[in-house]
Amino acid sequence: MEEVARRPAKRARLNLRASQRQLELLRLAAEVQGKTLSDFVLGTATERAQEILVEQRHFVASPEAWDEFMRLLEDPPPPSPALVELFRDPDL
Repeated sequence: MEEVARRPAKRARLNLRASQRQLELLRLAAEVQGKTLSDFVLGTATERAQEILVEQRHFVASPEAWDEFMRLLEDPPPPSPALVELFRDPDL
């Protein structure tokens, strides 16, 4: 028997306000991709959200910058007097 792919149930609602021009643009783009307006908007927004979050978690450095980063991790400079003073604050 063929197995049917199940989508997670969509129970949460997301309401948006858009100008007529924005709505028409989104409808046209959804139609071009063969998607419903809801699937297009949610899919596109979800993809962009994931990209933004990945950008916040990953960074790219040249080999030289990476080597300097690793050197500083292994042999950090001594703390400045201002940093020492800052960490004396019990509310930190």
